[in-house]
Amino acid sequence: MINKLKNILGKFPERKVRILRKLLKVDSLKAKELFGDAEERYENIRNKAAEQVKKLGNFSKVYSSKLDSLTVSFKFLESTGIINPEVQAKLKIGLSSISKLQDKLNNNALQAAYKREGFIIH
Repeated sequence: MINKLKNILGKFPERKVRILRKLLKVDSLKAKELFGDAEERYENIRNKAAEQVKKLGNFSKVYSSKLDSLTVSFKFLESTGIINPEVQAKLKIGLSSISKLQDKLNNNALQAAYKREGFIIH
C-alpha cells in the first residue's frame, strides 16, 4: 500500500504541471493562488500517510491461520538445520513467497478500508 501511495503522490506533480500550464494561459493570478503552496501540501499528505502507517504497525496485517502455520513451519525447518542446503534454499524462496502473499493481502484489506471510507485509489 505504501508503494501504491508513493506512486499516486508521485503523479501529482506531473498532473499539477499540466493543469498549471493550462490555467496560466487563462488566469495567471488564479493559477498562482491555487498552486502556490502545492509542494507544501504534498509534503503534508506524505507525512500524514507515513504517520498513519507507523500507527498501524502489526495491527494492519490480515491474519490467515494457514499462512501463519506455513510461516512457522518453514522457519522451524530453516532454523533446525536438519535438512540439506538445497531444500534450505527452496525454503527461503517459499518464505519470501509467503511474505509477498501476506503483503498483497494486507494491501487489499487496506484498499477495501479506504474505499469504505470514501477514498479513491486507482
